Amino acid sequence: MAQLLNKLAHAGPDAKCYITCGTLPATLGPETLNQRPYTTIRGHVYNQQVDLLLPDEICELVQNRLSEQLKPLRYHRIFMGLKDILEKEFYNHYIRQRNILLLSDGRIDVDDVYCLYDGTLYLFLKKDTYEKAGLVGKQATFGGRKKERWVIELNLREPHMIHGRKAFDRLVWSFTNVFKQQNAWLFCDLQQGSSPPGGPSHF
Repeated sequence: MAQLLNKLAHAGPDAKCYITCGTLPATLGPETLNQRPYTTIRGHVYNQQVDLLLPDEICELVQNRLSEQLKPLRYHRIFMGLKDILEKEFYNHYIRQRNILLLSDGRIDVDDVYCLYDGTLYLFLKKDTYEKAGLVGKQATFGGRKKERWVIELNLREPHMIHGRKAFDRLVWSFTNVFKQQNAWLFCDLQQGSSPPGGPSHF
């Protein structure tokens, strides 16, 4: 019995550490962004840390350049439901025209967790929530036992994702009738040019 419980507890794949070895190009352009290590980094929406191993003679130069170009981002805490993302004012301003990050509170391998990145909304759901949602997704590759976690990916910037269209109205129905809970979100405007909706408190 103990062996079975231990097997179930470790049924999900372990966290991965990606290591890429190579020579970085002298210039950075659209073509180089489609090569490693950039594709590896960009393929994971919420990276916490990227480590670079550099020769001593250029380490300080790179560090100074990054400090000049990477400005600290300002984050806010807001409270709203999934359906509020689809409200016309918020949707047209923040989703269609601007570039924001949204991340709901919760544990991604246990709870229902939602995030928005580059106009795409990701729903990481428990099995029972997924079955009620009425939306098409795929089985997650994490989160314990097989078929316990599901992921729905929605590109909200696609041409048919507008109010009055069938696909969009299906989202409105699902977010109104299934995802009723108000959530705490981490909000970041990557363009840093506007205030968050509703006067949220800061982290």
